[in-house]
Amino acid sequence: MYFHHCRVGLGDNGQTYCWGYNGFGQLGNGGNTSSNTPVEVKQGEYLLHGDLNDDNRISMEDFRIWLDIYRKYKGEMTPPDEEVPPGETPPGVELPPDEEVPPGEDMPPGENMPPGEGLTSTLISVGSRTTCNINGDGQAYCWGFGFEGQLGNGDNADSNIPVAVKQGAIPNNVKLTSISTEASRVFSIGDDGKAYCWGNYLSLGPNPVTSNVPVATPLGEIPSGVRLTSIGVGNRHGCALGSNNRVYCWDDDNNNIAPILIPFPAGVTSFSNLSVGSSHTCALGNNQKAYCWGLNSYGQLGDGSRDSRDKRTTPVEVKQGAIPNTVKLVSISAGARHTCAIGSDNKGYCWGNNDYGQLGNNSNTQSEIPVLVLLPTGVSSLESISAGGYHTCGIGNGKTYCWGRNDYGQLGDRSNQGRLQAVPVSLPSGVVFTTVSSGNLHTCAYVSSTGKTYC
Repeated sequence: MYFHHCRVGLGDNGQTYCWGYNGFGQLGNGGNTSSNTPVEVKQGEYLLHGDLNDDNRISMEDFRIWLDIYRKYKGEMTPPDEEVPPGETPPGVELPPDEEVPPGEDMPPGENMPPGEGLTSTLISVGSRTTCNINGDGQAYCWGFGFEGQLGNGDNADSNIPVAVKQGAIPNNVKLTSISTEASRVFSIGDDGKAYCWGNYLSLGPNPVTSNVPVATPLGEIPSGVRLTSIGVGNRHGCALGSNNRVYCWDDDNNNIAPILIPFPAGVTSFSNLSVGSSHTCALGNNQKAYCWGLNSYGQLGDGSRDSRDKRTTPVEVKQGAIPNTVKLVSISAGARHTCAIGSDNKGYCWGNNDYGQLGNNSNTQSEIPVLVLLPTGVSSLESISAGGYHTCGIGNGKTYCWGRNDYGQLGDRSNQGRLQAVPVSLPSGVVFTTVSSGNLHTCAYVSSTGKTYC
């Protein structure tokens, strides 16, 4: 959800693509060159659907912690998780050229790899320095930054191609169904309805646990008969949605090492569409209203207020703002410091931080209530939306659009120019994306006909 972007597409090659920053190999194409157009993720250790068998199953505070660790052990440049003023380049980072990104190790940006070379997947999650996905057989694969064990392969080395997540504490007969990545850790759900995680800060609180293979998460206040259906991980917190339509969260600031129950707001008896941002979380209530909780320094909770000091520990209702009174929100996506949603009118609405134009309303003005996403002429609707670090992407009328920060080509429009309004992604020939996942400085997407991944 931060420095890069990935997306699923539907085309003759059915693959997944990523684009944007690639300093840790998080685009998964075998190189470390950033790309301002989609490139296909390589297969690496990835097994195609049907090939799997038992023998080869294979906040600022966080930034400072990570920066200290990285400088100590790597001694190389680090793309910061902290906010960089618009128009400025993070220290130690060399931007790709504005015109054409040089070819990577194997294929030029925006071109397809030869058939059979790409990664096949069904679910993908984009973190700031790590990308993970799940194939049709329920096996997870990760690539990018691995120093804290977040690749889950029993090693702590970076990888610029996908590596298989080891079994660890996941039972042999359990397949993964959901996955969420963050800077230092990955959380997933198995078809047994339980959560498994790997990386750093796995048990939040004063004694964080680190593991480079999956470990089981504690139940906390989750009833034993409740199965988890979706999960998300943020800067120092995580949340999961249960089969009882209740949300359970854990976070370091409140020393909630095991999941605790999030109370329902008045008039709400169930939650859906859970989305976890960097320091805030959002969900839709059964009363067709949106609710958010957590940090609100930039108005990302959407309740018309802004508070840089305290986190909201109970859900607050997102105000109507530019959303027409007759329109209900049908999906929601929490980013680093902003939030976006799709309405029943197939329009996009965003609120929160807007330093890079990530709200898509042709301005840099922050908004504590929803504003309308402005679409290119001839584009009448958005079917999905993904809020990243400082950019946003969506799908409308069969095409992919992005807006906001573009230092590393994360908008995928063959430039490095930030955009205050939606611009089309320059897609590989014959590819139509169907889902999209925005990271901090890179983006990934998926092509469903063959289940392959591009970043």
